[in-house]
Amino acid sequence: MKELSGILSLDGHSLPNSLVAGLTVLLAWFIVLCLYRLYFSPTAHFPGPKLAALTQWYEVYYDVYLNGQFTLHVKELHKKYGPIVRINPWELSINDPEFYETIYSTTSRFDKVPEHQWWGNAATSAQSTVSHDLHRLRRAAQNPFFSKRQISLYAPEIQARADKLCNRLNSEYKDNEKVLQMTSVLGCFTADTVTEYAFAKDYKYLDSPDFQARFVKTMQELGKNMHVLMLFPWLLSILVALPEWFVTKLDHQIGEIFAFQADIKKQILDVKAGRNEAHRHASHPTILKELIDSNLPPQEKTMERLQHEGQVIVGAGLETVKWTMCVAIFHVLDKPEIKQRLDAELLKAWPDIDDPPKLTDLESLPYLTAVIQEALRLSYGVAFRLPRTSSAPIQYKSYTIPPGTPFSTSIYYLHHNEDVFPSSNTFEPSRWLADSITGRPPLGPDGEKLLTRYLNPFSRGTRQCLGMHLAWAEMYLCLANLFRRCEIELYQTTEKDVTMHSEQFLALPHPDSKGIRVLIR
Repeated sequence: MKELSGILSLDGHSLPNSLVAGLTVLLAWFIVLCLYRLYFSPTAHFPGPKLAALTQWYEVYYDVYLNGQFTLHVKELHKKYGPIVRINPWELSINDPEFYETIYSTTSRFDKVPEHQWWGNAATSAQSTVSHDLHRLRRAAQNPFFSKRQISLYAPEIQARADKLCNRLNSEYKDNEKVLQMTSVLGCFTADTVTEYAFAKDYKYLDSPDFQARFVKTMQELGKNMHVLMLFPWLLSILVALPEWFVTKLDHQIGEIFAFQADIKKQILDVKAGRNEAHRHASHPTILKELIDSNLPPQEKTMERLQHEGQVIVGAGLETVKWTMCVAIFHVLDKPEIKQRLDAELLKAWPDIDDPPKLTDLESLPYLTAVIQEALRLSYGVAFRLPRTSSAPIQYKSYTIPPGTPFSTSIYYLHHNEDVFPSSNTFEPSRWLADSITGRPPLGPDGEKLLTRYLNPFSRGTRQCLGMHLAWAEMYLCLANLFRRCEIELYQTTEKDVTMHSEQFLALPHPDSKGIRVLIR
């Protein structure tokens, strides 16, 4: 203590005894915590960097300071430490394509981690629900709404928006040398499609000047702050607690989100009061009315609950689908042999330009399907790891994962596993085609599982993406219409503009990228 007192002095004057005692306790606590995390924690015996085992600031450094680099860094850690790595004091990452379906299982009762519940300010939505059982209750009320049958009934509405998009491209932009940003164009298409389906309301984003819709741009920019909000969730609590007018002045993009949330609230009130004619006379069921009319208990139909479901459905269905189509468009236009083969297939299936095929016809086209599958593989859906916890021990090879320990993987690791997808960085639709002689579908590395089992942009298990069938329908109809009806040419766009440079929940290209830019010919 004498030596410590000597250290804790200023110009020969000792610090107060109470302060010395407090600092001593703090130092002792820090040493005990370090020793516990390194040697006595339930995850202490798992391989990984010691600094990651000591503190989550290791993750903060890569995801906040280096801007979304942790997922890429963990991939390098797997090369050094093996298929299972301790990535922070309490969480494990597993990079093994054969273990993916164990983590995201249809039979296991795994929970989400509470820390990731708040990232989208929609904690009571089915997507954010921590408990397996409560998630199942909330999800069951929405499953019929997103069934393949219901989406097929909505297909004419999607085709109508594809018509509107192609007509506008050809009438306003053909041969006028005006550069279009496809992330904005396709963002307007997906936003109009999903909001009409969810709310029976046409927000007319496709009518925006040069497709620069403020709400669509806001949704795109929000992802860039995702890691800050997930690692420091109290920041979001402060933002939510502040007056809306004040936050809007600080950041107009937040104001766009507040306005959208207010509109959802108004629609909920109108539906409950019987004032919303659009929901009553829509040609398809809408999520708000379906949830209000469902047999969910009253506590599951509160304003907050319904609002959270509405905003998550729009948020989840906008950015992922838009980016997948951008990846597809770039690679098809960048590779003449792929473009030629796809054009030939579409021309054969769609000979009369004024008589578009139905969704079911497009779903039967093998090369169009392969192009979409390969775009899904290289766009990843959600690139962020999605941790799960189990109340029982989980066995992975010689390792026993203790109960309550978060474990996860990233779809980025699976989709770039060279044993499953050789030349994984190459856009190659033919990897998804059946054998031309035997008709046998492509298989995984074991020669038994279908290759499609390893394609998981919508995740798997009980929490698989709710809007998967809607996403497929949008991609089939939008891409088929664009490639068949419009002559699109890339403008100063390279592979760097579609290659994942950072992970901000979704995959983002290099910050210098100007996007997928095109001309209409």
